[in-house]
Amino acid sequence: MKRKTAWMIGAILCAGCLWGCGDHTTPTTETTQEITTTEEVTTEAATTETTTEATEDTESDTQAASEAESSETLPINEAINMTFASGVGGWSTELTLNPDGSFNGNYHDSEMGDNGDDYPNGSVYIATFTGHFSDIQKVNDYTYSMKLSDMNVEEKEEKIEDGVRYIPSDVYGISGGDTFYFYTKDAPVAELSEDFLSWRMAVTSEAQQSADTLSGYGLYNEKEGCGFFTYEESAE
Repeated sequence: MKRKTAWMIGAILCAGCLWGCGDHTTPTTETTQEITTTEEVTTEAATTETTTEATEDTESDTQAASEAESSETLPINEAINMTFASGVGGWSTELTLNPDGSFNGNYHDSEMGDNGDDYPNGSVYIATFTGHFSDIQKVNDYTYSMKLSDMNVEEKEEKIEDGVRYIPSDVYGISGGDTFYFYTKDAPVAELSEDFLSWRMAVTSEAQQSADTLSGYGLYNEKEGCGFFTYEESAE
């Protein structure tokens, strides 16, 4: 009887120990899973944050590069005066061009034979204008490309003053253009368009015309084939 009682007590104690051990095993496993899940969430969050920062940095670099391109200016320190004319007839377009691409000027074409009772002194086609070139980009050491962004002509209506009829006009040499090329004084004449160079005879000096380089600044309206030039007494 004592042996049976002792055996039963021992069995109860063993069962108690096993129950106690089992009671602690499950929480340990759950805790481990919770820690692992937390670590995974933290890692994912860190990865997402790093990716977001990298994307933002790339976008910032791209924007900075774009702004740097658009902020390009012409290689001149101050405004320059340029002329477009053929030397034949009483017409010309005078242009003042600034380093940032803004410009102003005037066009006139006198037709003294185009007269009438109200305007016996003839007619003059005129355009007083302002505007901007944009998207200035360096093509090579002596060439810059740019786009005609906008241009406004002051004259809107025909008028007669002092026996002369004044007629609003397009700006010959600029109107109708899209892409323009600005040339520096070092531009090799041999590498420039004949359409462009054909306009320089009436508005440049003999020294410029005999030099191997442009020896003055030039502006070429590619679409219309028109050329503006600065006048320089000597070739540099």
